[in-house]
Amino acid sequence: MNRSYPLLFVEGHKSDRLLLQNALGRCGYGLDALVCASAEEALDHLNHAAVPELIVTAVSLPDMDSDAFLHQLYAHPRARLVPVVLWGKREELSAHAGDRQVLTGLSPLQVEKGETLGEYIRGLQALLDQCMCQRLSA
Repeated sequence: MNRSYPLLFVEGHKSDRLLLQNALGRCGYGLDALVCASAEEALDHLNHAAVPELIVTAVSLPDMDSDAFLHQLYAHPRARLVPVVLWGKREELSAHAGDRQVLTGLSPLQVEKGETLGEYIRGLQALLDQCMCQRLSA
């Protein structure tokens, strides 16, 4: 059986995955997170492992439109109740935000990556502190 991870990140860009893994370690969540390279990899993980407590997905994915991925997550029998956060640069998040809500009916939490390493780590830390506080206080 696969190891259980409370955090599941989906990031298609290799350099961003490396940055994310580094930032997760600095934030104290390095051992709690699985970082997948594609939507298909994340869906496969959800089919074969324990359901995470939080899914964070990049807006830009190599194998699937982020809206299609969100629909698959919300329709997935094991993942549909898991909170999902869109993680991207400001222009990525704002480019389709209105269309996403109108066309899909979905309005997940959106968090900016930031432009510098410091902003990236601070944004990630704030996201994890906000979304994972219940797990850590239990």
